[in-house]
Amino acid sequence: AFRIPTLQEQYLYLSIGDNFLVGNLNGYGNLYTQRSVDILDSLITNKYYTIDQVENQLGGVLKTFDVKPLKPEQVTTVDLGWRGEFLNKKLYIDFSAYYSYYQRFIGFTRVAAPASGTASETGQNDIYASLTDGGDTNYYKPLQLYVNLDKPVSAWGANLSISYYVGKGITPYINYTYADLYDKPFKQADNLQLTGFNTPRHKINIGVNASKVWKGLGFSANFKWVPNYEWQAPMGDGTIKSYTTLDMAIFYVVEKAYSTFRIGGSNIYDKRYQTAIASPFIGARYYAGWTFDLANFGNSRK
Repeated sequence: AFRIPTLQEQYLYLSIGDNFLVGNLNGYGNLYTQRSVDILDSLITNKYYTIDQVENQLGGVLKTFDVKPLKPEQVTTVDLGWRGEFLNKKLYIDFSAYYSYYQRFIGFTRVAAPASGTASETGQNDIYASLTDGGDTNYYKPLQLYVNLDKPVSAWGANLSISYYVGKGITPYINYTYADLYDKPFKQADNLQLTGFNTPRHKINIGVNASKVWKGLGFSANFKWVPNYEWQAPMGDGTIKSYTTLDMAIFYVVEKAYSTFRIGGSNIYDKRYQTAIASPFIGARYYAGWTFDLANFGNSRK
């Protein structure tokens, strides 16, 4: 399969304070890696070295970097699955797994463009000036660019679902999902590149579904657990903290009235959580509803 770069990934030019989110249609030159600028900043800010000492003793701290034009991402995926029923169709097992091999993986990188001069020559003076004047003047422009990784990268995952019918319309279940990405090629790249994978490695759901437990009475409950995971995006990155949620509902079916009455809620204990950096916190939601089966209205029911 192929993924063509989006319009945003090709043409974006957005100022977010001191940084710029920039699309990559034609490539960029005359850049320093942001990682090398951060290292230099740490050396000078912590007064380990002066500018003169950096130039005379630590030549080559600043690393130049050229960004090639963005190309379509390519992925080859192999997946397999198996499902079966056991114990007189009371036990149900569903398993699936996949392995994906990416070429020209589209991520993003952070670089520094000198305000004047040429990287590796006079441009380094802009970096030095910016780091020594307390940030009062922007002598270089921090950019966040969409780029292709020049090394292949792999991702893989699996899902296992098990449910068991215990009788009287009650079926408990458990679901486990695993997802991972081999990120070593990103860390070995010339410049630090961020994946934007943004997926928890593990997710677990434990719950129960029940219908017609007593006449038309039914209920459902689902408990979800998600561990800490890293979130990376051009607008910001950080750690999404582990969270749990509990969703519950109870309903009653009145067949003669072609109606289902339901009350319930999601995240019912209102423990607020985020699923992305800079996104709103998600709280509880409660609801009540009446569903009328208009499609079957007027049809006789036994």
